[in-house]
Amino acid sequence: MVSTPATAGSVVDSHGWSAELHGTVGGDLVLAAGLGSEARATEVLDELTTPGDLTAGAPVELSLTAGTVPPEGVTVRRRLDSALQEGQQASIAFFDPGTDTWTAIPTTLSEDRKTLTAQVDHFTTFTDFVYNVFTRRRDKPSCHGTVPDWAGDATFFDDRHSPMRWCVGGMDGDPDIMVVKVAGNRAYGTAVVPAAVPQYTEDTLSKSLRGLAGEDLLQQLMTRALSPSGTITDLFGGRVLLPGGEEVELRFTEAQVRAAGDQPLITADPSPVYALAGQMYDAVSAVVGQDNRGVAIAMTMAMAGQCLHDLTQPAGRGDALAAAAEIARCAVANADHIAQQALAMVLTKANGSKVPAVQETTERIKLARRAMILVWLAGKVLQLAEWFLDRELPPAAWALSPALKPLRLTFHGYGPLTIGLTAEQAMATGVADLTAMRIGRRCTALADGGWSADWEQRLSTLITAEAGRTVGVNPPRGVRTDKGIGVGSTAQEVRVAYPGHRDERLENERGSILLIAGPEDLYLGFQLGPGDIVTDILAGQRDYASGFELCSGS
Repeated sequence: MVSTPATAGSVVDSHGWSAELHGTVGGDLVLAAGLGSEARATEVLDELTTPGDLTAGAPVELSLTAGTVPPEGVTVRRRLDSALQEGQQASIAFFDPGTDTWTAIPTTLSEDRKTLTAQVDHFTTFTDFVYNVFTRRRDKPSCHGTVPDWAGDATFFDDRHSPMRWCVGGMDGDPDIMVVKVAGNRAYGTAVVPAAVPQYTEDTLSKSLRGLAGEDLLQQLMTRALSPSGTITDLFGGRVLLPGGEEVELRFTEAQVRAAGDQPLITADPSPVYALAGQMYDAVSAVVGQDNRGVAIAMTMAMAGQCLHDLTQPAGRGDALAAAAEIARCAVANADHIAQQALAMVLTKANGSKVPAVQETTERIKLARRAMILVWLAGKVLQLAEWFLDRELPPAAWALSPALKPLRLTFHGYGPLTIGLTAEQAMATGVADLTAMRIGRRCTALADGGWSADWEQRLSTLITAEAGRTVGVNPPRGVRTDKGIGVGSTAQEVRVAYPGHRDERLENERGSILLIAGPEDLYLGFQLGPGDIVTDILAGQRDYASGFELCSGS
């Protein structure tokens, strides 16, 4: 034990530790080796270091014989016996009897990687922890199938150092569906946020949980039941939690992608809440093993439901550390309840081989509880250094934006605006701001931008009272068909572009029209002007494509 009068600038130095006082108080500043009066600190320290991924230095106790720590605080330094190796990090920590665990303090490492420095505002028992920098890299996900014809190349950052890994493909058996897979390429968690509701979503965590949890219990933990695809989204406002190294698959129709507009189709949100939730899962799965994902996600969900509900979205480094401390206190205070919830979740649908024996599961939950309190709270949360660096990355590093090919007119319609849709379905295609208006007594037109004198020159579709669904599409001016025919083409070029299709020439109110028959009783109608030059194009059922009046009469 060493001591010195507690005056401004006084320093005590012993056993590789030193403390410098920045204000004057009565009594002496004392530094003593060992754990002092905190007997429980020894037990927790042993538990912490047993797994081997965390080593602790020689603990010391700092105290004052009189008075309290001055407002200016104290600088604590720890000199290591040797420089930290590349890939290692260290932190000074103190034992908090209120939470029954060691709590990390923001710590700086000297350039020679031998000295740790931290600012403290109270005296207690201190030690240092050395751990491997917790990071994770993975291969990009694999997408099979050809990207749909309506989509071009997608724009995204993707190399082995990117925070997210992406791929885009098609769906076997349905060439009109786009499949996007995104994987976390960091140790911390993110949330996957689609700009439009996908047709289907599935993440690896939900796959692990299926068969292990009953809906009644999940409804207690979440604000509502699992979505039809079975994704764990409800704890996070409809977002998909993606821990580091995990993967999520999203499937989109053309209409859903176009509905996203100019914004990225998918964005990864690395906000602290998601980063910390991912760390929960990581710490628990590290102890119970990757083959026990069901247990790990059950514990994560139980903790998230208990401790993330009232947590705000902190922005800065200090706030993120404060958030971690808040979660630490909550998790420790509710550890038994969280473990009970997780165990109930795993055992709710015990059905033979899908769920381990009750005794075995109970032991795994105990291990997970230990990981939750001892590993994550005292160690893993220190390893958010990469998260702080990644906050400087541009928005493009967190987003995927697929390119959409220009829409073309076909026998079936204009992109996702096809024949046979209800008004609601047509307006949900995202191809334009379609607004309904009455045409005569028998029809409703959905026109881009609604009524104006030139509405027939803009995109529109027609719904008759008899059909109750779209019967034809009038494309915007300048649009060509998928065969390259447009205004200015000749009748002969139309016939050449559609070999094998029956054609006939009709007369309507505007002159001649060349009608090309397609599949499913659908047609393309090419209005002809002088010189048999195409002046307009319609697609749909025969009468509509022929340019006949459909909306007059009662």
